[in-house]
Amino acid sequence: MLMDEPFGAIDPINREALQDEFLKIQEKVRKTIVFVTHDIHEAIKMGDKIALLEAGRLVQYASPEDLLTAPKNQFVKDFVGADRALKRLGLMQVRDAMLADPVHCNDSDAAPDVAKSMRAEDLNYLLVCDEADHLKGYVNLRDIFDHPGKIGDRVKPMTIIAHPDQNLKDALSKMLTYDIGIVVAVDDEGKLAGVLNTMTLARVVGQTYDERGGRWGKITAGGKIL
Repeated sequence: MLMDEPFGAIDPINREALQDEFLKIQEKVRKTIVFVTHDIHEAIKMGDKIALLEAGRLVQYASPEDLLTAPKNQFVKDFVGADRALKRLGLMQVRDAMLADPVHCNDSDAAPDVAKSMRAEDLNYLLVCDEADHLKGYVNLRDIFDHPGKIGDRVKPMTIIAHPDQNLKDALSKMLTYDIGIVVAVDDEGKLAGVLNTMTLARVVGQTYDERGGRWGKITAGGKIL
């Protein structure tokens, strides 16, 4: 099937909605489609492979990932843009950059014991889960240091969360919109999956999007990229 700029004349809001709907349909019908567009953002979002042409000549044929991380020449670099690092965030998921199994406590833990541990580790806040690792929220040290009861008595809900499968672009947008330095990742069952912060995000972007065009690695709990 050939589609020649099918969303070119549509306003940005409806265009994005149609793109998302088209991708859902494509997951079911699995048809081979040649999708023509001059919008590199659209090509990256919609394509499994991108053929970049210059004056009718094929310059590079690659996956969106390879096009952004390993542009063949200066023409490709200029076409995808100097912000190709940020564009690639739309292809990466939160799970690619999050710190898995972050430090947390249980809502049934004694507040004095948790406060003592937090002071020893110089922590101002701590995530709280139940016995099955379902995220309950978080506590601040100042709210529990003189509380004789359980952590669950002082837990605050976590209002801004992300899903491990959510793309990094949307997660970063949440962080910037709400002026927060951390986003907690929660799976479909409501269980704590990991934590994304500005340090891990910057490390992934910085080490992936250099002129050498490297690939990102897995971040360990200690913050190292393998």
